[in-house]
Amino acid sequence: MGGGADAYLAKRIATKHHTLDRSAVVLRVGGKQRWQIELVTPDGTISGNTNSLDYVLQMLAPISRRRIVYSCGVGDHDPIGLPGALFKLSNNGRHTIEVLFHDYFPISPSYTLLDDTGIYHGVPPALNTDGVKPAGSLPSQTLKDWQNAWSMILETAKDIIVFSPSSAEIVKSVYPGISEKISIRPHRLLQDVPIIPARPVGSRRVVAILGDIGLQKGAGIIKDLARNFEKNDIGLVIIGNFDNSFPIPPSVPVHGSYRIENLTHICARYGVTDWLIPSIWPETFSFTTHEALATGLPVHAFDLGAQGAAVRQAKNGFPIEFSQGGLQHKNLIEHFHRYLHPHRNAA
Repeated sequence: MGGGADAYLAKRIATKHHTLDRSAVVLRVGGKQRWQIELVTPDGTISGNTNSLDYVLQMLAPISRRRIVYSCGVGDHDPIGLPGALFKLSNNGRHTIEVLFHDYFPISPSYTLLDDTGIYHGVPPALNTDGVKPAGSLPSQTLKDWQNAWSMILETAKDIIVFSPSSAEIVKSVYPGISEKISIRPHRLLQDVPIIPARPVGSRRVVAILGDIGLQKGAGIIKDLARNFEKNDIGLVIIGNFDNSFPIPPSVPVHGSYRIENLTHICARYGVTDWLIPSIWPETFSFTTHEALATGLPVHAFDLGAQGAAVRQAKNGFPIEFSQGGLQHKNLIEHFHRYLHPHRNAA
């Protein structure tokens, strides 16, 4: 699926190649056939596909010492069966298992913890007594069934890795029995980020949204913000790609794919004065938030998850109130009204 998890995986494998001259086997799920097997070596990669877990196990049989690293299972054809498959890959727990929390798939089929209406209500209880249905859940399975399946592999695992303190608290709240195994290891940025010079005092405010934006990244609330900004002569630009199923005014440019090293030029082109990270789920780390903060420009994000913690702790960070269950568009507009017109609010 790309994104931060895939970049982390590639960097981890590349580091092993460079320092230890080792190879790795990567199993990908979610394609036309359930399993894509990749043998990644310092000299190149070969791959093949199969629907048979038994065949995968036969292929891996010669590897007598294994470390099974679960990275991301979103998109698997049989996700509730994935923990059992991992257990078999570890030879029923005889080999070390490491679980990475790049998302919350081991907690809910809605890996961002949004419900089926696209709203975050907090960490979902195993027994859905409040009637809130997690997105992606299957009619024949309850959230308790899901968590029972995943708890088996979490309890067997030697290491549980999360990338922010907020992520650790969420995982502990659902699986308190694995608390002692959880390690917090924040990512390092994948590359250097340029410092962006601030615009001259009195320049028109232009708020840029960094990254590819879909539902969980806040696309649904951007249309309301865009209309409000248009009325108040505040610029808005998407530096990344935007889900076109969410209509926004034609006055909002969508830059498309970008390279970090080109941000100085891109920001100068649009006259960017501020960043906005509009994610409406508790991100597990958020590379884009840390990249935006590293530019030195003011960064605004909901006070939620890893992105909220990052902006709270940064000198150039401005957290936005987050209301579980909705009202984010209202909170967003009120935040920028206070931020951009402090003297008017004081009066």
